[in-house]
Amino acid sequence: MLGAAQDVNFCNCVMDNQCRGIMNSNVQFFFNQLGFALPMMLVFITAIVLAFINFRRAYVPALVTLIASAALIFLTVARVAVSIFSYTMRSSYNAQFMSYFYLFINAMEAVAIGALVVAIFLGRGTRD
Repeated sequence: MLGAAQDVNFCNCVMDNQCRGIMNSNVQFFFNQLGFALPMMLVFITAIVLAFINFRRAYVPALVTLIASAALIFLTVARVAVSIFSYTMRSSYNAQFMSYFYLFINAMEAVAIGALVVAIFLGRGTRD
């Protein structure tokens, strides 16, 4: 019964201006943290644009670049979002979850960057 009362209080709190202020500050913090990642995200967006430009000329490298760059943008946004989520939930479980999450994110970023390196050399002919 206590859990249901807490849920009702949470629903009332969401409608309260105080909770809206907290939610707005989290959104503001999210975009602030995303701003720090903006230089790298601009590089990824530039890679996506260049992949579209060169799609007909070099199909496979452009496709690999497009997928890897989109994955890197997604991983950057996910890293920021989950770090803000973990900041609001402080617990010992959270620390273990975050260490596994960051290990997963780092592994996926390594795969995506490796795909970009592979895309550089795909479709290259032999030197005559």
